[in-house]
Parts: sequence; C-alpha cells; structure tokens
Amino acid sequence: MDPIRTSSNQAGLVIRVLKKIPIERTQAEHQAVLRLLRGFPGVTGQLSQQELRQLSSLVITESWEKGQTIFGNNGFYVILKGSVKSQTQQDKKQTEEQNTVLGFGCCFGTLEEVQNYESNRVLCFTAQENCEILKISHRDYATIKKEIASRDQAMKEDLIRQCPFYEQWPKLSISKLATLIEMRNLPASYVCSLKEGFSCMNTSFQYRLSSNIKKNKSSFICSVSTKQCRLKHVVIGKLTEKQSFGEVSILSEQPSTCTIITATEVELGVIQPEALKGLDKVTRSLMLQTAQPTYGKLSQEEINKEYLRREKQKKWEHIKRTVVAEALFYNGIMPGTGKWSPRRGGRQHDRNACHSQ
Repeated sequence: MDPIRTSSNQAGLVIRVLKKIPIERTQAEHQAVLRLLRGFPGVTGQLSQQELRQLSSLVITESWEKGQTIFGNNGFYVILKGSVKSQTQQDKKQTEEQNTVLGFGCCFGTLEEVQNYESNRVLCFTAQENCEILKISHRDYATIKKEIASRDQAMKEDLIRQCPFYEQWPKLSISKLATLIEMRNLPASYVCSLKEGFSCMNTSFQYRLSSNIKKNKSSFICSVSTKQCRLKHVVIGKLTEKQSFGEVSILSEQPSTCTIITATEVELGVIQPEALKGLDKVTRSLMLQTAQPTYGKLSQEEINKEYLRREKQKKWEHIKRTVVAEALFYNGIMPGTGKWSPRRGGRQHDRNACHSQ
C-alpha cells in the first residue's frame, strides 16, 4: 500500500475534523489529528512531543483558493491538500530561481512572531490550486510553550522540595536551583561518578531511581614470591527517590568518596558543575550548610566489615541453594515437572474444589 496515498486519505478525514471548532471535537478526533501530525517530519523536527500533543487540540484548517497569496510570517502552516509556490520578496524584487513548489505534508512559516524582518524579507506563497492548510497560530504556540515551561518549573521545584536536605529552603532559592536542572534518563549500570578520587560529574536530584553506592576495598593476596593487590567494590548503601548526591563534592571541591551506579533505569534531574558554582554566594553557602556528603564518613574498618558481611551472606545463600537442590534430587523431586508442576497443582486444586461443591 502506498504510504503517501494512505496519509492523503487520512488527511481527508482530519480536514473534516478540523472544520469543527476545537471544543466540539471528540477525544478520538484529537488523537487522529495528533497521529497525522506525527507523520510529518517538518512538524516533528520543530515541535516536541509535549508541544505537539497540546497543539493538536488547538490547530485549525484554512481554505485557500487558487491564486490567493499566503503570508508565511503570520503562522506555521502544514499543507493537507493542494500545493503552493513560494515567492520570497526582498526589496520588492523576485527571482524565479527562488520559487519552490510545496505539496502535501510540506511546512512553511514561523512558529514565533518575528518582530524585525531582515531587510524587509517577507515569505509569500501563492496557492497553485484550491488548498486546505493546517495552521498553528503564533498566539497558540506561545501559550502552549509558556504553559509547558511553567509546569516543568513547578515539577522541578517540587522535586527539590521533596529532598530532605531542601524541604525547608525558601521558595526563591528553590526556584534558582530549579532553573538549572536538566531532566535525564539513564540506563541501568550507568556510572554517575566516573572514578573515585575525583569530584562527581554532576549534582543529581533523583526522581525515579535506585542506585547502588560502592566503595573500593583493597585486598592483599600473599603468594610465595609476590604480593598482589586486588581492587574490589563494596556496596555500602542504596539511594532511592527524592534523594540528592554530588553537591557537596562540587561546592567544596573535595574528591568524591564513592561511586554511584544505577541499579535500574533512572529518571533524574542534573545540575552541571559550572552552573552550580555560578550560583550566588548566599545560595552556595545555604547548600553547604544543609546538604551532607553521600556516605562520606565511613571509615576503612566499617567498609571492611560491610564487605565481610556481604561475602558471608553470599556464601550462605550458595550453601542453602546447594543443600536444597541436593535434598530434592535425592528424593526424586524435580520442581516444575510432573505432579510438582505449578500448573498441574493448580488444576488439581480446581478439580478438588469442584468435587467439594
């Protein structure tokens, strides 16, 4: 099936939807408009998914007759039916080489209002046939952009406020931090601090996160002629949602005492070191007074004890599994097969329940 013809047919249905005023459209019709817009690279290349989702419920369509002139500086346009020819006007001069014909799915115009046109440059387009053109107005785009920025700022402020270190901070200081945060998604096993002995790469406010905190332990293995040093990592704790790390290391310019590795996929807010150091003196001092180093006070003896405890736990788990497996094998029990199958046991239970009734 021809994808262009399919999209054209879909556009025909969407045109009928866009003839309605936005308040009269159903949720299914809004979704149809959104699916169509997502298929146009010219649209997705300039609008985020969040902007596209909200604008899809506000866009309208305009009908243009053959020969009419469309000014591209009045909004952002997407051609749903017909074609237009560009006529770039500059100092009242036109050149045929600049003229380009745009068809279905092509975009032209501007999302934001241009206050000062360079050399009186105006983008004009002439309809080559009767056209149906989707329009995103400057006012709708500015409103949506402002709403999204406001929601993002409120979300970041709430994220900081939920952190125990910052829950008593004044709103002004929290707002300053929130403007510096960049939201990121990290995969599992991602090393947030690249190497121990150096400052953390960033300050992170955890949003959806489970991270293991590891410290190095040097263990010496004596042999007949040499002494070898083997470096091991010891998990000394776990960070969860609404906890922060790295700010003290950056502001005090002290080495990070641990490595933080993500245990699952992570969504967190990050403040770059340059931005953090660029805060005013009052905010930096307030942060150093309230925040605490991440497991920074553990002694080498405590790390050794934690390492031995975990090693004993792993050894016990291994012994327990081995004993259980040998006991089952000795008695001819093979879990998951025969009468030991969970599915068969469930059927037998259901059969007994039916007989009892």
